[in-house]
Amino acid sequence: MSAHMNRFIVGLVFVIFFVISFLTNILGPLVPDIITGFHVSLTLAAVLPFSFFIAYGVMSVPAGFLVERWGEKKLLVASFVLGAAGSLSFALVPTYAVALVSLFVMGSGMAALQVAINPLLRVAGGEQHFAYNSAFAQLVFGLASFVSPLVYTYLVSGLSSRSDPLLRLLGNVTPADLPWASVYWLFAVATVAMAIFIGVLRLPTVQRTADESAGTLEMYRTLLRNPTVWLYFFCVIAYVGSEQGAADWMSQFLFRYHGLDPHVAGATSVSRFWGLLTAGCLIGMVLLKLFDSRKVLIAFSLGALAMLTLALFGPANVAVLAFPSIGLFASIMWPTLVSLSLNSVPTHHGPLAGILCTGIMGGAVLPLLIGYVGDLYGLRAGMMLLYVTFGCILSVGFWARPIISNAVIRSRKKAPVAAAALCAVVPLRHAQAEPAAYLPLSEPQPVLEVAQSWEGDQQPHTLSVLELNRDGYRYWGWYGLNHGRGMGLARSNDLVHWTKFEKNPLWTNARWPSVLEGADHTLYLAVTRNYDTPTSHIVLATSIDGIHLTEVKTLVAAVENQRNQNPNLFRDPLSGDFLLTFYRGNDRDYFDIVSKRARRIEDLDNAPEKLLLHSQETVAAPTLLYVRGSGGHKGVYYLATEIFPHRYNERDPGVWQVKVFSADRPDGRFEPVAGNPIESDGRACLFQHELQGRFYGYQCRLDAATDRWKMELVTAPLPK
Repeated sequence: MSAHMNRFIVGLVFVIFFVISFLTNILGPLVPDIITGFHVSLTLAAVLPFSFFIAYGVMSVPAGFLVERWGEKKLLVASFVLGAAGSLSFALVPTYAVALVSLFVMGSGMAALQVAINPLLRVAGGEQHFAYNSAFAQLVFGLASFVSPLVYTYLVSGLSSRSDPLLRLLGNVTPADLPWASVYWLFAVATVAMAIFIGVLRLPTVQRTADESAGTLEMYRTLLRNPTVWLYFFCVIAYVGSEQGAADWMSQFLFRYHGLDPHVAGATSVSRFWGLLTAGCLIGMVLLKLFDSRKVLIAFSLGALAMLTLALFGPANVAVLAFPSIGLFASIMWPTLVSLSLNSVPTHHGPLAGILCTGIMGGAVLPLLIGYVGDLYGLRAGMMLLYVTFGCILSVGFWARPIISNAVIRSRKKAPVAAAALCAVVPLRHAQAEPAAYLPLSEPQPVLEVAQSWEGDQQPHTLSVLELNRDGYRYWGWYGLNHGRGMGLARSNDLVHWTKFEKNPLWTNARWPSVLEGADHTLYLAVTRNYDTPTSHIVLATSIDGIHLTEVKTLVAAVENQRNQNPNLFRDPLSGDFLLTFYRGNDRDYFDIVSKRARRIEDLDNAPEKLLLHSQETVAAPTLLYVRGSGGHKGVYYLATEIFPHRYNERDPGVWQVKVFSADRPDGRFEPVAGNPIESDGRACLFQHELQGRFYGYQCRLDAATDRWKMELVTAPLPK
């Protein structure tokens, strides 16, 4: 996809953020009109925003699974269709009962949208710009929150005069006693237009990282057994409840206790609340570079509590300023809570994000409780529940113990620079490392060209090499055939010219051998069994002589409707741990790269799984390599994979390619290196080796003319 198209998609994502915020944050100004128009109590008025936000609790996790099954485009269209259905139903039949259902439907659509657009923003905007684009998206979100109450004021105040064509048109389709219902016609038009527009677009395919994957049910069960996860979950409920509780009820409070017009003073206060919340994000970005995030959270929580006190107990002129100021101090709470929670749990960040997003249902629970208490004891007493929720957020600053703390500027000389950036009031870009560069590969040269009779019409597809110095050969290599008929042995003294073992095959019903030598010179082989069947799985075999193999155990058992294959054994030179990295998927629209780590190879079968990559397009064949840094610089881990763009979901499929990712840990967060694809033109399965102080990579290439795979060698120098 062209750079111009990518910029267009980024702009589209910003528009989607605007629409989500516009629809979501209009509810606060509507509360007084809901009470008056439907003649309901505070509790029943609060049930309407409850029905909207409870949809987040219901839909956040399922939407994660849906986006992985359907893809971003289908989910985006479906989400806007839901938003259109909800908006249009209420616009046509503006009754309380219809409002309950329509708001739940709209909330479900908005929840699904939030799940889909962040990975899309990362892919279209580029990984290296993701932090900046995310920050800018939040500014767009805040801008819409600021604008929506003003649009509401314009519609409600001007509908009676019908001074322009839009107002005249809306006046003809909106009940005279419910002028505020006109905003739902705007929602309906906007969501229908977005559904049609996205439906005709060609969006980029998202290759999900582990942090963006929905994960598995077992991952959720593991997280839910962790008390820390529950603490952060309830704190997210408290935050969103505080945010929506203040925004939803401030207009009604100003009307009830100070007699201020909800269409003007009330809506303006809500608009300023969201505007200050947006501005506070910029201030927080600077403060989080200067101070520990827990200290910033404590300070801002105390500020929110102080503003709440002035708003609830001060005179009218103080309340109209204090209520919006709560937004300023609430601004850093969401990103700080999310970052602290992710940094406090070592694994399964994708599912954890889904659990935290479920906590958005706090926007349903607390406003309802405020309304209920308000009916019993007065709205001021109801809004005092915000002391409890803001107090919960304050407590995080004292008990949080993140594994990784936020990076701060240690030199006081740099503080004026940050202050100058604050005064400039522009979006600050998080420091981003440039994408790592891969090794400068040589031109490929063919190897293993001479076929043995047992290979038939299949070809060597992979080659795992060790330096053994046995039987007159310095290097031994174990290769697998393309379709899993068996595996063979080849030996060499120069890594270019190979002699195949005359008694091949070593094993039948075997594919993709990956070999390591143990401390006692025992050879360990991870091998795929039952390739190309629903029961493909990975076994561990051992050998003393490299020829006679003994199957020891199953490392990765068969998974129903999925395939486990492409194993890669790797020993981390820094920690000494052993890692098994492999592909799991359905070979159609679900592809995972999974890692297992243990102190001993024999323990890899019981080691926990960690998802490294997820995609709806082909990504498989993982191999790891650690390259030491030059001149004392930190080294880098490279994860080579095979990809096949558009193999199943486009009319014009691509070809096999090699895409490489890098990370600072062998099971860390892998990001694409610069210059991908590293190899193209039908190439795949790059086995990475460090031999003779150089890089040797063995890959296969599909010859389009003969439809046969051929083995190739590429080399590269390594840093000194």
